[in-house]
Amino acid sequence: MFVVPGKSKREILTATYVLRSLFNKLDEPYIRVERIIERLDTVDPTFQYQYWDNNAFPKGMEAYYDPATNSMHIPDITYNNAVNGEGRARFTLAHELGHYFLGHKAVMARQDQIVPKYCQSEWQANTFASYFIAPPHILYKCANPYAVSTMFGMSKSAAKIAFDNVKKPSA
Repeated sequence: MFVVPGKSKREILTATYVLRSLFNKLDEPYIRVERIIERLDTVDPTFQYQYWDNNAFPKGMEAYYDPATNSMHIPDITYNNAVNGEGRARFTLAHELGHYFLGHKAVMARQDQIVPKYCQSEWQANTFASYFIAPPHILYKCANPYAVSTMFGMSKSAAKIAFDNVKKPSA
């Protein structure tokens, strides 16, 4: 598990709004994640992305962000699936975008270390991806998870989580 400086859901939500605003996409329900990645170098000239042949990409990986080189590596299948609107691929790219935009660096937790959720890089990147793809200020208009899935191009399971996070009061 990777440990990062803690961020609240509100801080992560704000980061997604900042990124959407940079590309004038704040109020668009369906955002083309792959196009944002392809245009990131216009706001960060040091950022790079690479598309890989599926056979040359590490098995089991759908994409990854490398903070050491400030680069995102995406196999063709993930890219093509995202372009074709497949929810999981779109979420994967938004997740990697979260690692980039939240400034995650790879710091492994000790085996005996208890890491609060808000300090876990994967939780932060997943939260970022959910908010980035389905911003609460638009999602709240949806009547059910199916509507979220359809409007935002999310998988049914990701849409249910996003819907529940916005519609159900937290305990």
